[in-house]
Amino acid sequence: MTTPAVHTGPSGATGTPLRRAQRADGRDRLRQLATHRGAAFAVAVLAFFSPWYGLTGLNLTLMTLVCIYGIAATGLNLMLGYGGMLSLGGAIFMGVGAYTTAIAHLTFGWPVLAAAGLGVVFCALAALLLGLLLVRLSGHYFGVATLGLSFAFSSLLLALPGTGGGTGFVSLPELDLGVTRLSTATDWYVASVVLVAVVLLAMSWTVAGKRGRLFRLVRNDELAASVLGVPVARTKVLLFTIGGTFTGISGVLLFTSQGLVSPDSVSVVTSVQLTMLVVIGGTGLRLAGVVGAFVIYWLQSGLGGFGDYELLVYGVVLLGVVLYLPTGVEGAAIAGWRRLVRDRAHTRVAARESALPTVARTADTAPRHAGDLLVRNAHRSFGSVVALDDVSVDVRAGAVTAVIGANGAGKSTLVNVISGIERLDRGTITLGPDDIAQVGPAGRTRRGIIRTFQVPRLVGDLSALDNIVVGPEASHRPLLRRSPRGERDGRARAAATLASLSLDHLALRPAATLSTGERKYVELARAVFSSASVLLLDEPAVGLSAPEVEALRTWLEQLRSAGAAILVIDHNLDFIRDIADHVYAMENGRVTWSGRAADLATPDRRPAAVAAGGRAPRPGTAPTVTRPRAATATAAATAAGATGNEARSGRGAELTVRGLSAGYGQITVIREVTVTARAGEVLGVIGPNGAGKSTLLSAIAGANRTARGRIALDGASIERLPSHRRLGAGLALVPEGRQVIGSLSVEANLAITEVGSGRARTDEPFEVRRARVYELFPRLAERAAVPGAVLSGGEQQMLAIGRALMTSPDVLLLDEPSQGLSPAMVDVLTDALAQLRGTMTLLVVEQNRTVLDRLADRTVRMTSGALVTGETVGADAMPAIGTAERTPHD
Repeated sequence: MTTPAVHTGPSGATGTPLRRAQRADGRDRLRQLATHRGAAFAVAVLAFFSPWYGLTGLNLTLMTLVCIYGIAATGLNLMLGYGGMLSLGGAIFMGVGAYTTAIAHLTFGWPVLAAAGLGVVFCALAALLLGLLLVRLSGHYFGVATLGLSFAFSSLLLALPGTGGGTGFVSLPELDLGVTRLSTATDWYVASVVLVAVVLLAMSWTVAGKRGRLFRLVRNDELAASVLGVPVARTKVLLFTIGGTFTGISGVLLFTSQGLVSPDSVSVVTSVQLTMLVVIGGTGLRLAGVVGAFVIYWLQSGLGGFGDYELLVYGVVLLGVVLYLPTGVEGAAIAGWRRLVRDRAHTRVAARESALPTVARTADTAPRHAGDLLVRNAHRSFGSVVALDDVSVDVRAGAVTAVIGANGAGKSTLVNVISGIERLDRGTITLGPDDIAQVGPAGRTRRGIIRTFQVPRLVGDLSALDNIVVGPEASHRPLLRRSPRGERDGRARAAATLASLSLDHLALRPAATLSTGERKYVELARAVFSSASVLLLDEPAVGLSAPEVEALRTWLEQLRSAGAAILVIDHNLDFIRDIADHVYAMENGRVTWSGRAADLATPDRRPAAVAAGGRAPRPGTAPTVTRPRAATATAAATAAGATGNEARSGRGAELTVRGLSAGYGQITVIREVTVTARAGEVLGVIGPNGAGKSTLLSAIAGANRTARGRIALDGASIERLPSHRRLGAGLALVPEGRQVIGSLSVEANLAITEVGSGRARTDEPFEVRRARVYELFPRLAERAAVPGAVLSGGEQQMLAIGRALMTSPDVLLLDEPSQGLSPAMVDVLTDALAQLRGTMTLLVVEQNRTVLDRLADRTVRMTSGALVTGETVGADAMPAIGTAERTPHD
């Protein structure tokens, strides 16, 4: 990794080379765009003339309906695909548009065109009103609310006077436009196609560039969006209003073109059908609504000859589309087209993107200067749990301030109240002369307070480059105004930020395919790219190799020199000692010690919490702490819940992996890996970030569908078994990130293994296994009724391990069990895992060398997706993590 640099020159200093690169990049993009748009135009022309091809069921009436319902589904696609709002009330807006037009024309005698305009206006107002009421709901609550409103709307149409009752309104399908008159089927079809084109152009404009990135950010992670400065509620109201207006336009067209509207045509069934059109077409894709409508209505027409079996055949076909085309029909077509045209143009664009950082390294990333951040007497409680108890912290400009402490000490809550995610019960927060305690997350971001998270929060379907660009875009006002040239410049500067971390090779990769370390760096690059005056870093060094931590330290030093106020929370005390100017130690929600970072290395000056953890910073290299192994297999088996000949004879199973390869999408991450873990052995796997360690475990556990190769337990092949059957065969995975169910209590998280174990458990009662997990982790017994989301990181890791142990595994796979934990908590977990030795086989991926020193019988090393040939090292002679070349995969 190259040494990062923070440049403070003006943004205009990017110079002529950058402009030349941008122009060349633009030409390549235009060539590719011309190819794609040319193909899209050809398909559009073919679709337009399809009623005259003589195909079964394909006529002018059908294609007009496709246009009408395609417009309606486009509006719902805007809500669901870009706003994350599952609306099951689309027919409400169709009904408002259709009935307003019908009443204004037939009851009050308005001209059809004026009545249609009034219908569109009423739709927009109705969508705005409902949006203001509903957007604060999320997930299924939003869907249920809109479904309930759809039922209520249908009932109102039948009950209210002046709506025509069950028969609705009937009129001649004619419209006088002055220059022409629409009356025939051909006229209405052409008009419908024109209106579809207008709506799709409006849709494309709405989700283009910056706007589309911000909408996807809101859809994927409302918390991250609000922290970055997006007014989430207003953005969702805007999307809901525009989407409802589009859907209302289809209702206006339905009445004017068909001359009929009734409660049945805008019923609850219609609402559900519209959502189905979006899913079948491809949620979040611009043509999804029209594509879904075409598929469904042509399918209906074509299946008309199946008589009583029509609905059955129809349902089977729809189920097949949902199961085998998860990205929808349009998504599958796009994927096929990209495979077809993966040629020189794509290569040129990718090469140009990755080359841009080389000429853009002088991009402006200098922090804004807003003064010191001061927290005074901060208090925050959650029910009876006091997370912050009169905490006062100074984060000075041009300095690095660190907060240390055990898991659950209140460190992350402190960052949350500073960034505005949580509100103080009492206390003050000032930035320079301003009190910002009552300012929301978006307002604080605009004042220059930017944060990162323990678990990186990126938009998975955006590239690393776009995830960085969206940072400052989220806080700029006006939010939805676009400047194509400004966006190009922003992408170039964002690419320079990636290049400063030697991560420019990741620029075009979707964030979902990045390793944890790479995702953390992208999130950090986004924070710095936003020119933060106050930078809040929550566990920035977790998951990074030694060279990466050193590069991070160098980068933060230069940001400090540029005047940024930096607050760091981390358990890596060596990193804290090297980078921090001042340190606060927290325990049970209170600041119990503060002092210079250098005092952490002095036993009589460092805080008691550090001393208790047994991990003071090393002056040179980390000491190797070797603890006694479990005395006998029988003793360990008793602790783990298996004694004598119970379960698997208390020894585990031999895990054999031969020629295993796996990856993500088109990317192969691990190649031809062969390794054996003997029964009852603890086998450690080390290597730098991106070596493929996590991918290896997911492939063994059956969580990676691209995996190929042989996997066996005691000689019995399991590579063809799905993941739940592998669990039933005795293979359990504790994944990186823990993945506990936050809404369930500790006890319920453990109990869920009764139905999720993959096989009947007759070896011992569930209560006995649970009691033994509680014996191994007494802290879980104390917090049995506490929801998983409220647990500290260490407690969540205990729960994740305990949940895996509830399945009585032969082989336990552990992915970074000590990641993000305090030294004291690492000791607790290591001691617990040591008790499992001899009762089962453990395959442990771990960056913390000391953990493997104490646990592993053998350790193998991975780099670049493969095991180092012939290299098997004992726990006493493990190489330092991060010495191998880093790869972009994990």
